[in-house]
Amino acid sequence: MDLGLKGKVVLITGGSEGIGRATALRFAAEGATVALCARRAEPLAAVERELAATGAIVFAFQGDANDEASMARFVAQTQERFGHIDILVNNAGGSAQMPFDTIDMERWRDDVEVKLFTPLRMIRLVLPQMRARKSGVIINLTMSAAAAPEANQMPTVVSRQAGASLAKALSKALGPDGIRANAACVGKTKTPQRERSAAREGQAV
Repeated sequence: MDLGLKGKVVLITGGSEGIGRATALRFAAEGATVALCARRAEPLAAVERELAATGAIVFAFQGDANDEASMARFVAQTQERFGHIDILVNNAGGSAQMPFDTIDMERWRDDVEVKLFTPLRMIRLVLPQMRARKSGVIINLTMSAAAAPEANQMPTVVSRQAGASLAKALSKALGPDGIRANAACVGKTKTPQRERSAAREGQAV
């Protein structure tokens, strides 16, 4: 089935592993041009090679999604290379899940930063050119558990629900500009990041 993505330019944060990598590969399989960023050089280079081997056009940028200046360069370089950005996928962020009493305020701030403020910054960076073209898609990756959280799934369910609410509000605010916004709610997924997080926290994957 043709999803109409051939030639579209998609920008993905946190694109080197797990759901981000799978998203990049799927877009590439549909003929999209893929720009992705990640902090760690080796996984980023590996997925760049993997995408290039499929014949996809790919741009890999090493940078921290929490760093606004770094992401501004990422967006600017993507636009310089490909002319515009059709689709933004806000994927960066971990899955910290623990009892409320064990979470200090620094951990709360870090979690909200990457899962709410990072998407906000990315949307603000791509929005001017999407508005100018009266076309664009914004996708916030969130989790199904955020809508019905369990007791020990904080802080991630709180920050992920904020991302989902942001997408819903934007869908109404940006619809008149021809821009669609959606939250993609995924279930529990075994990823390298989830395995590392579970090992640190002494949890089963």
